[in-house]
Amino acid sequence: MFRPLLTPGRLLAVVLVMGAALRFYGIEWDQRAGQHPDERHVLMSVGTLQWPASFGQYLDEPTSTLNPRNRGAHFWAYGTLPTTLLRAVIEVGGVKKPEDYLLFGRGLSAVADLGVILLIFLFARNLYRDPRIAVFAAFLYAAALLPVQHAHFFVVDPLANLFTSLALWLLACAWRRGRWFDYAWVGLAVGLAISCKISTAAFALPVGLVALLPAAAAPRRRIDQVITMATVRCAVFVVVAFLTVHLAMPDAFNGPFEFAPRWLKNMKEVIAISTGEVDIPYTRQWVNRLPIAWPWWNMVAWGMGLALGLTAWVAWLGAAWRLVVQRAWVHLIPVAWVAAVFFPQCMVYQSTLRYFLPIYGTLAMLAAWMLVRGFDLARRAEGNWAGRAWWRVAALAAPIIVAAFTLLWTIGFSSIYRQPHTRVEASRWIYENVPPGSVIACEVWDDWLPLPMGGPLGPTSYRQIDLPLYEADNSEKRGRLLAKLNQAEYIVIASQKLTDSIPRMPHRYPFTISYYEGLYDGTLGFDKVAEFTRPLRFLGFPISTRSAEEAFSVYDHPPVTIYKKSSRYDAEALVRRFNSIPIGDVTDTRHPLKKSIAAVRPAERVGRGA
Repeated sequence: MFRPLLTPGRLLAVVLVMGAALRFYGIEWDQRAGQHPDERHVLMSVGTLQWPASFGQYLDEPTSTLNPRNRGAHFWAYGTLPTTLLRAVIEVGGVKKPEDYLLFGRGLSAVADLGVILLIFLFARNLYRDPRIAVFAAFLYAAALLPVQHAHFFVVDPLANLFTSLALWLLACAWRRGRWFDYAWVGLAVGLAISCKISTAAFALPVGLVALLPAAAAPRRRIDQVITMATVRCAVFVVVAFLTVHLAMPDAFNGPFEFAPRWLKNMKEVIAISTGEVDIPYTRQWVNRLPIAWPWWNMVAWGMGLALGLTAWVAWLGAAWRLVVQRAWVHLIPVAWVAAVFFPQCMVYQSTLRYFLPIYGTLAMLAAWMLVRGFDLARRAEGNWAGRAWWRVAALAAPIIVAAFTLLWTIGFSSIYRQPHTRVEASRWIYENVPPGSVIACEVWDDWLPLPMGGPLGPTSYRQIDLPLYEADNSEKRGRLLAKLNQAEYIVIASQKLTDSIPRMPHRYPFTISYYEGLYDGTLGFDKVAEFTRPLRFLGFPISTRSAEEAFSVYDHPPVTIYKKSSRYDAEALVRRFNSIPIGDVTDTRHPLKKSIAAVRPAERVGRGA
């Protein structure tokens, strides 16, 4: 009865409406307080950019007014296509107020991710020729948590994901049609992706494999001809991608075939931070994390939710087995793309969740493929399914379970947007409960509170002092910390950045760890007077996100705690406590210093945007 109404196009429209609701709901999640540091850095740069006087100036790296490095951003870790696009939107839309840049930027990210939903549908339909898989893949991606979260940020990742998804669809078209000039369109899409995020250059791997694929079935006498044709296809791809990057990210070039020195310097800094060659405080959260296992678990448990995450990776293994053993070439692109992104990135020291965003759509598609195929086999009770009632029931129910769990997981996360941002709420509490003129101690390398709220009181109404706790423990730091604790009337911990990473290095922070322990149990002489958290609410049950990677919570729902000095505070007891902790073996290194472990070079002046 309803089947004629449930066409793929109409179902896709429903999925897009659902995706838009999830992505635009709570778009002012921080009440415009700019609580994402990368977003804040990018938007501050956008505000300084100007539309160039000519196309020639746009291409001229040293003088272009769309080059952030010419407008005060000495360290720029991103591609410049996103900032150019936002500046164009601002110019065309007549946006005058800098505070509105944030909403337009987040809107651009949300629209880009809606485009990803559409492209995943087209990619799956072209690859598997089954509209059910295509619609289900679009639904699973639309409902996945991490894409929804990042659609709320104006960072480069949603736009990079849009162009890599476009490249996936175009590469599937090139594989189906086998025409060499289709690779020009793939090169265009990949060039746009690289102009957002340089790491998307990994797409060259699936392109090369698809170009060489005809050699798998070619007779031996035609191998040379097939390889020559594959070389032509790859050359077309590389040339078009290079030209596209040259036009979309001209700040990377200082002439037709020469990279700009400033761009190269920034890229070397980014690589040094990501690989752990440089020791930056905000990367210390990854100390002693297990490669592969830690990023995989964060993706499966948090970024996708257990149901979709486990299903997607089982599907990837199944598709890889079919590809290698049965030569099911239809799986080549998704299997190769997931491998090209996940395995190199998960071995990098700074393997943060967002690095894997470009493969979420492909993993969702593979999950949809396995669930739909399993459903069909169970419904027909063919082959190994015959006589296995429980397996049949599981296969028939699995699509509904995975879809429902994934959607409810993301809806549970989106509940954080119903309330004010934790730092905004904490700032209001400070203005209402902390007398003006009070001394508030805040941690270096984290945001300071209170935030400016536009009322009669502001941050300058208080005396704010810094706690440089990321410095390695030594006698000088101990003396300064004791002096500042003597002055402080309140201590604000604006997130878990320091509290969760410092205990991972007891060889570096022996008395700083004792400081935190005393703060928690009250023996330091400060009492917890306020705490602001936003748990994920799954089916009404609160689930803390503190065990996830820091970046999962520290932007849109960081835990904030405020401590007040009590009458129990004893400066002399604190001196004895800290002096009793030996610091002779402290090393200002990521790991305890051993002969077999080379010391990591300390950071110089490097920006946050890695």
